[in-house]
Amino acid sequence: MRGGRAGLRGAAGGRAGAERARWRAQLAEARTVPSSELGLAYRRRGDGRDSFDAGLVLGLPITGGRAAEARATRFEESAARQRAAAVERDSAAAFRQALAAAQNALAWLELYQDELLPSAAAQGAVAGARFEAGDLSRAELLAVQAELARLRLDRLDAFEDLLVAWGELRASLTAVAD
Repeated sequence: MRGGRAGLRGAAGGRAGAERARWRAQLAEARTVPSSELGLAYRRRGDGRDSFDAGLVLGLPITGGRAAEARATRFEESAARQRAAAVERDSAAAFRQALAAAQNALAWLELYQDELLPSAAAQGAVAGARFEAGDLSRAELLAVQAELARLRLDRLDAFEDLLVAWGELRASLTAVAD
């Protein structure tokens, strides 16, 4: 989830797109109402009499184009709402995944710091004492020290994993909160 900002724009954009589609659908619905005009005109006839002409004009949809446009915009609105919901579901899933990764990285870091490194350090101290006493060869001592160094590097890797997971968690949390 390194693209947390893109997910943020995607969720906000999806909701804005759904809102735009809803307004388009309402506009198309308003356009499907047939327009009507009522006209009233005064005129003086040639014989000197006054007259009023009245007319009623109703716009009837012959091809059904406006109704089809209204249906199309309703479908667009529905699709935009579904896209926005999908983006929000994806953002929530990315958040859950980032949270699980952060918890896993934290558990590994605690394992290294609380159990593996203290145990390896104690074994290194015992191996150093045995080497001083002549009970252990230099190669065996170096193997124990190499194992301690490997565990320290693994702890640094676990710490790096935790930092990366924390960054992804923050980015996904920002995307979900929006």
